[in-house]
Amino acid sequence: MERVALLLLLVAAAAVASWLAFDAGDDWMPNVATDAFFVAVTITVVERAIRREASRRLRPLAERAQWTLLPEFGSFCECVALDYEYSHAALGVPLPENQLDLLAKWLADRDEEVNLRPVGSDGLPALIRAAGAFGSVLKETRDLYRNAVTVELAAEAVNFEQTVEAARRVFTEATPASPDFRAGVLTAVVEGALRLGRVLAKTMDDESWFTRLPEAGRMTVYGPTWDAWRWGER
Repeated sequence: MERVALLLLLVAAAAVASWLAFDAGDDWMPNVATDAFFVAVTITVVERAIRREASRRLRPLAERAQWTLLPEFGSFCECVALDYEYSHAALGVPLPENQLDLLAKWLADRDEEVNLRPVGSDGLPALIRAAGAFGSVLKETRDLYRNAVTVELAAEAVNFEQTVEAARRVFTEATPASPDFRAGVLTAVVEGALRLGRVLAKTMDDESWFTRLPEAGRMTVYGPTWDAWRWGER
C-alpha cells in the first residue's frame, strides 16, 4: 500500500508540473493532482490504522512470548554464572547482577580460565546442554506465537538455535575438535545469547527485568534450561 500511495503522489506531482510548465490540461490537470493526492493520503492513513489495530491484537501474544522467554533466558544466564565460577575457580567471587553484564564478563574473561569443563557421557559440557534446552524453548515460542514475535527477535533466536546445534556437533563429532576450536564454539554460543538478550531488553524497554536473583533466590530457578544444566548428563 505504501508503494501505491507513493505512486499516486508522483502522479499528483507530475500533473502539477505539467500544468505549470506547459499549461497543459488546464481544465483537468488540477483535478487529477488533487484526486491523486487525497487518495494517497487516505491510503496512508488507512494503512497506519490497520497496522495499529494489528499491533493491538498481537500485543497480548507478544507479551506472553516475552514472559515465556525471560525466565528461560535468566536460567541460561545462571548457568553461565556457574560455568564462570567453575572455569575460573571463582566460587564466591561477586559477579555482575545484570544478566547482560554477566554474559559480557564471561566473554571478556574467556582467556583467563583455569579449569577444564567436565563433559558427560554424551560428550557435552553442561553449558552446551543448557543452551540446547534454551534453544528448544526459543523454537517452541517462535512456532507458537509466530507473527507476535518481532522479526529482530525471531532472527536472533534462529541464529542462537543454529549456533547451539553447530556447537553440539563440534563436541560430539567422531574426530574430536581442538580445545581452541571448542573454546571458540562456546564463545559463539554466549555471544549469541548476549545478542538475543539485548534484543529482549529493547523489546521490554526496561533492563530492570534483567537483574539477577539474589543468592538465596537462585535456588528457586526452574524450567527446562535449568533442568538440562542441573539434571542432565554430566
